[in-house]
Amino acid sequence: MNGIRALVFDTFGTLVDWRGGMIAHLSSWGDARGIRADWPTLVDAWRMDYPPSLERVRRGERAWANLDVLHRESFERLAPKFGVPAQDDEGLTTLARFWHALPAWLDVVGGLSRLKPLYMIAPLSNGHVALLVSMSKSLGLPWDGKGFGRLRIEMVHCGCSSRV
Repeated sequence: MNGIRALVFDTFGTLVDWRGGMIAHLSSWGDARGIRADWPTLVDAWRMDYPPSLERVRRGERAWANLDVLHRESFERLAPKFGVPAQDDEGLTTLARFWHALPAWLDVVGGLSRLKPLYMIAPLSNGHVALLVSMSKSLGLPWDGKGFGRLRIEMVHCGCSSRV
């Protein structure tokens, strides 16, 4: 690995179990409120609604919004299709913040910790900085950089080596 100075990692799915985590969060949230729904299918639909939401931002069809706002809007739009009652602002904020508290895969923290002395390590994600910092703090992810989230599109297309 001669010459490699930094390693960046896809976050949702590679470092954290977004699907299992969101199903668990929504199941618990729903149980506490007596709400029954097909949580796995809702989680899948919620995640699949993200790319078109982001594309609307990219095309200028809507103002820029961070991932929390896009997740919130998607949930609000999808929930009625799954029999989930409308939520107030506080409820929608809570639901969107579940994406900040996803469980890491069992080997992630140990693996990143072993790589950290040798390389700069950072997330490569569409998640905004506050979301990535929340994950880092709650999971103990030992990232050196948390600012790569906003740069994903540029880094994927242009390469992130110029950034380190």
